[in-house]
Order: sequence, then C-alpha cells, then structure tokens
Amino acid sequence: MLVTRIVNDPRDFREDWLAGFAASYGRYVELVPGASGVRRSGGARLGKAAVVVGGGCGHYPAFAGLVGDGLADGAVVGDIFTSPSAEQAYRVGRGVDAGAGVLFSFGNYAGDVMNFGAARKRLAADGIDARIVVVTDDVASAPPETADTRRLQGGRGRVRPRRGARRGRTRRPAGQRPHPHLRGRLRRVHVPR
Repeated sequence: MLVTRIVNDPRDFREDWLAGFAASYGRYVELVPGASGVRRSGGARLGKAAVVVGGGCGHYPAFAGLVGDGLADGAVVGDIFTSPSAEQAYRVGRGVDAGAGVLFSFGNYAGDVMNFGAARKRLAADGIDARIVVVTDDVASAPPETADTRRLQGGRGRVRPRRGARRGRTRRPAGQRPHPHLRGRLRRVHVPR
C-alpha cells in the first residue's frame, strides 16, 4: 500500500493544518489570534462557560473538529505527538473566555495534565475561573489496579460532545456554587460500560 502525504515544511505542519482547517470550515471555526488553536465562529458566547479541548495533532488531529455550536468552544493543538504548550493552552483559554470561565478537557497524558494545569493556574491568576476535567475510560487500556493510567482511548468521542452541549444549556445564577464535579481540581470522568 502506497501512502502519499503532501506537506510543505514539516516544521510548519501544525500551523499549516490549522490555517487550512479554518479556511475550509470558516462557517464553524476561526483561528484564535496568536495561538495554535481554533474557536467557534463569532467568538465566545456571553454568560456561557467556554469548553476547550485539546492535545497533540499527530495521531488524533480532530480536536478542532469538536468545535462548534453545541460542542466545544475552542481547541488547542500541539505539535505531532506532543501536548500543546502551557502558553498555547493559556492563549486559547483567554481567546474563548466570555466572562463565565473556561473548562479544559483533555486525555490523561502527562504533558497534557502538566501544561493544561499550568494554563489553568495562569488564567486563575488573571481572574478567570478555569477548571479541568481529565477524561479517561473504563476499557482495558490499563489493568484495574492501575486504572489511573488509562488514557482516553474509548471515551473521547462520547464524552466531549456531550460536555460541550451540556455546558451550552446550563447557566449558573450569580452567587450559586459551581457543580461539585467542577471545583477546579483534577477529576476523572469515566464513560459507563
């Protein structure tokens, strides 16, 4: 089987891919200025917590495809097989915030946990309510005794769109406490069997 790839300069793959994606799907997404990511066309919606998904762009370049109405509000994209940097996650988080905070969602990979965690801290220092949900799964990607190492192999396609849609329909009245599962610490969401 012959596989052909058309790439300009491999060092610019992520930027070229994002620019092409935004040009092709401009009615749904736009580039986040100064960041390696996209957001929903028209920018953030006032009064809605923004959902940002992300990860590396080699084996799973579809994070940007999860952005749109009823889905995620933004996606931050790392280099091939590499987590997005904390700086890029921070920039996309700022680029989608409309005053109601940011919810980062990503897989259980060390680089993602570290870099999205650092971005959350920076956003919090800027006065933006930022939370994290690490998505893992219940399939046999790790034995039960090391379930905390499961990395989101089976659950990503079901959890992320539902979270985006749910966050789009819910609004927290002023002064009300946030949902107990979204208190700003690392939490794991397990997809039921």
